[in-house]
Amino acid sequence: MKRIQLSPRAGWQSLVEKQGLTWHSESGQETWNERNAYVLSSAEVQKLCQAARELAQIYHQVAGHIVKNKLWSLMGLQEHEAGLITASWEKGEWSLHGRFDFLFDAQGCPRLLEYNAETALSLVETAVIQRHWLA
Repeated sequence: MKRIQLSPRAGWQSLVEKQGLTWHSESGQETWNERNAYVLSSAEVQKLCQAARELAQIYHQVAGHIVKNKLWSLMGLQEHEAGLITASWEKGEWSLHGRFDFLFDAQGCPRLLEYNAETALSLVETAVIQRHWLA
């Protein structure tokens, strides 16, 4: 993986706001970074995709375990909130979407930093804004 330094676009804050990303700074700190980008090799992309597929499968298994065993309190949910989730799961009408945040360790293996699931900004940050930035 190669890190490259870039100059931020002029007026990038208003550009990303128009694209839907209004949380780009907090308390004077930028949460959106236009100063660096990363170039990955095909092998690195394949490693990340494989890790993401494996983790998505594990998360699916965990979700099934939670539903089957009614472990709602472990997820911060009340029993009355679980009805819709259970019904959706049983009908096969559920979905999990989110963003895996990885790093590569010293041996070049992807390591999960966090999984941002079902957040309103996931698709904005990972699709819309990055696509415009790339262009």
